[in-house]
Amino acid sequence: MRSIIRSSVWETNSSASHSLIILPKDEYERWKDGELYTLESDYILSYEEWKDSPQKGKLYTKEEVINMLKTYPYSYGDGYPIEEQIRDDGFITYEDWENIELERETEEFVTPSGDVMIADSKYGYDY
Repeated sequence: MRSIIRSSVWETNSSASHSLIILPKDEYERWKDGELYTLESDYILSYEEWKDSPQKGKLYTKEEVINMLKTYPYSYGDGYPIEEQIRDDGFITYEDWENIELERETEEFVTPSGDVMIADSKYGYDY
C-alpha cells in the first residue's frame, strides 16, 4: 500500500472503519471453523450490573456465550432463538466478519518466540 503525505494539511478520516484481529493460528482456525465468537459491539458492555460481562477482543465458545447471556440483565427470554440473541447482542463469528464489506488483508507471521500468528484486518468506508 502506498502512503501519500501532504505538507501543512490537517485532515481526518472519520468516516473510515478500521478493525484488526491478531490471533494464534490455531485459535484463528477454530474461529474460521465457526467454533468461536468474538464481541464486535460495545453497547453490551455498558451494563455495569452484568456480572459476567464479556471482554471485547476475546474469543468465546458458543457455550461460554450462552452462559454469559443467561446472566445478562436484559435477556430476551426463553422464547427468543439463541442464535439471534447471540448476534443481536454483538457477538460475531468468522462468517459474520467475512461478510463485513470492507477492504481486507490477512497475513501469517511468526513471532520471535516461534508462535505462528494470523493478522486479519478490515478497513475502508463503512456506509
